[in-house]
Amino acid sequence: MRALDRTVCGCCDEESFEKPSWTWRGKGLTAMPNPETAYNAQRYWPEVRNDWLGFYWIGLGNVAAEAAAAIPVEKINGPVLMISGGDDQCWPATYMADLVMERLEANDFPYHSVHLRYDDSGHAAGSLPYWPTARMVRPMHSLIGKPIALGGTAESLARSAVHSWKRTLEFLEQYLR
Repeated sequence: MRALDRTVCGCCDEESFEKPSWTWRGKGLTAMPNPETAYNAQRYWPEVRNDWLGFYWIGLGNVAAEAAAAIPVEKINGPVLMISGGDDQCWPATYMADLVMERLEANDFPYHSVHLRYDDSGHAAGSLPYWPTARMVRPMHSLIGKPIALGGTAESLARSAVHSWKRTLEFLEQYLR
């Protein structure tokens, strides 16, 4: 398994670049390190509109780091709902969510699990419905002070938000009573 069932380092500035993004009881979890080439990822993948997406793909090749950073998702004690955008330009969300679902299945996960995939949406897939989505495609990042590409279009994000909101409410009503 890879990625969403792995912890990763920060992405956005020199201060967070080598620090874990996840903590447990105040301590950073072991994380897949960001490769040196992370900020130059577009050199390797010109179609990537955001350097961050590239460093996730680079990091996925480090098998030892992945094993050390594994999250035992199969130990989740309840139903799982995942939402991803296939055009996510921050990380390979759909690929990673598919791998988590495979891991749950391979470990005979006893609870219901669902992955809502929106292939034409970006990082903000599944946002709250009826919010303006134009700024969610290329927002200004508060840490680095420049716009970042999140993927998708305003229209695809709006569609994913409306659909996923309805499905999320149904999921909660059915499985978390």
